[in-house]
Amino acid sequence: MELGVLERSPEAGDVGAIDDLVAGYVTRAERFTARAGAVRAAGDQLVSVSVGAWASALGERAARLAAGLDDAAGGCRQVAEVLAGYGAALRGLERRVMVARHEVGTARIRAVAARERYATAALAGGAASVPWLWSDVPAFPAVPAAAGELRVWQAAVQDAAAGLRAFRACCDEREDLDRATAARLGGVDVMTGYAPGTGVDAVVDVPLVRALASAAAGTLTAEQAREMALWFNGLAIKVSASHRNQRDVQMLSDFLDVHDDESAAVLAALFEALGGDRTAALVSGLAEHPDRPSLDGDPSPLLALRVRAALARGSWLWSPTQAEKFAEGLFDSGNLYGHAARAIDYLFADADGARMSAALTIAVADRVDAFEQEHGRLADFGQKLGFRLEMSEEPGSEQRLPLDPAASVFATLGTYPQEARDWLTGGSIDWSSDIQPFDRARIGYWFGERDWSIPKSDGFAGIGALWAGVQGSNGPLDARQVASINDAVFEQLAINPSLLRTEHISNRGSLRIAEAVGAQLHGLIEVGGNRGPAYSDRQWEKVPSLLTREGIGLIPIQGVVAV
Repeated sequence: MELGVLERSPEAGDVGAIDDLVAGYVTRAERFTARAGAVRAAGDQLVSVSVGAWASALGERAARLAAGLDDAAGGCRQVAEVLAGYGAALRGLERRVMVARHEVGTARIRAVAARERYATAALAGGAASVPWLWSDVPAFPAVPAAAGELRVWQAAVQDAAAGLRAFRACCDEREDLDRATAARLGGVDVMTGYAPGTGVDAVVDVPLVRALASAAAGTLTAEQAREMALWFNGLAIKVSASHRNQRDVQMLSDFLDVHDDESAAVLAALFEALGGDRTAALVSGLAEHPDRPSLDGDPSPLLALRVRAALARGSWLWSPTQAEKFAEGLFDSGNLYGHAARAIDYLFADADGARMSAALTIAVADRVDAFEQEHGRLADFGQKLGFRLEMSEEPGSEQRLPLDPAASVFATLGTYPQEARDWLTGGSIDWSSDIQPFDRARIGYWFGERDWSIPKSDGFAGIGALWAGVQGSNGPLDARQVASINDAVFEQLAINPSLLRTEHISNRGSLRIAEAVGAQLHGLIEVGGNRGPAYSDRQWEKVPSLLTREGIGLIPIQGVVAV
């Protein structure tokens, strides 16, 4: 009798985690139902205050959106029903497997004991030896005096065989249950959206089930976040490769919507798995339509905004090494002259609402700097992605600004004052002395050589935001660093030809430069003057000056241009 089959585990699976998953889908169904009601109510209100074709279009769009949310709610309920049945079947299977294992184990004990007693009787009757496996028929002559033991042995062997048959039936039942569950889940649209291409593995895989349950409970670990990200990575790759339809886009949007409320760890793991190159392709493909989403409900531009916000949130959990790897993907040589420049510009275009982490911003700024100083501008032509989604619609605001990824990256870098100061001065330097030499190569290029003028760039808005951002300081050491940066920036701006004509500077650029200069007005001293007949040009000298409002003492710097 072969007992090796008992090593199989047809009862494997965490039924409690599946129950939690069922509860999660029920909650999602309730959430979608509530959203559908809210959309319908909002649509009715809009229609009531609108007229003509516009009112009809608004009503139709609201109705379609609400119907889609109802479908999502129905799909979640179907998934919950399928998983509830799966969990109940697994519970019953666990009990039958336990009974079968117990039956085989106890029957074997009885059979072995009866065999030993029968063999003892055979030896007492004169048998020379009793070679006998517990499950085999005796190979020696029968012993009439121990016929009762033989009957006990036979009954025990039959019980063990019955238990093995029951266990094998459980194994077959588990395989059938998995296949049937996969087929039922495959017919539910929302399950395809939440687990594309994974089939029943998304349910029976214990680590994934536990990860989903942990996400619902708010106890998600980093490893579980990676598990969930890899689970959904396939659809994101499909959308990024442009092999998508509107349904794919909506499913990705639903995923980001659901998990944005649960854990940034899932988003961090998702974009780490997706990589910078595919993320660039994803947002470039989604945001390529310049107009706002139309009444026919194309969700692609809105999803591009959601992807950017999700990346910003997830990037805050990345280490510098993870950020460097993602940035390396953004600058993949195969994408650099395609959609990468537009995607970088788009991802960093909203420092207020979707600010990338300091680690990611620095990693991308490093690569922008290295590329431009070796090869020239990252993008010499083209239009910004989704530019109408970025419009402020305020009077005087610039629209259709040309593509310049460096401007967006530097504007974001300016929101991290200390990191920006360290980046401009080439790293961590001991600023304890009044005058500290530092590498001025970056300031020299970006403020002295780079052409930021309209229409080639944003008219000094991005680089101006970086300069304005470094002005804040928290003590004497920071103030010395700020003073050194300002000295170098003024020196370079004085020789930048693109700053000489006011029409080259945008409204935002003027504002940012004014902010940077205004933060220094309390300490700036102009000391230009002629030095006698031998010098016809005005000269500049170093003077002691209070450069910050913190009152840190006198700092000798080089004089600056008039404001």
